[in-house]
Amino acid sequence: YLQKKEFSLLSYMAQNVNRVVSVDTLFQIIWGMESLEDTRTVAVHISNLRKKIETDPAHPEIIITIRGAGYMLVDTGAEIAAE
Repeated sequence: YLQKKEFSLLSYMAQNVNRVVSVDTLFQIIWGMESLEDTRTVAVHISNLRKKIETDPAHPEIIITIRGAGYMLVDTGAEIAAE
């Protein structure tokens, strides 16, 4: 299952699907404060989220990194089955 911050990250990114979201924006929205250049916190949570939702977390296709800009949740066109 997803931790609270992971769910919040995924939810926010889903609201901005196929759009690049900066690390600073994610930090501010999810943690409610300025990042103060602490990009590692977001990176760790994105990594944990990828381990749970990606087929191959080492080669992500759902949450991709846009170097120098942030992260993007990609609409893969795949249907998600309800469990």
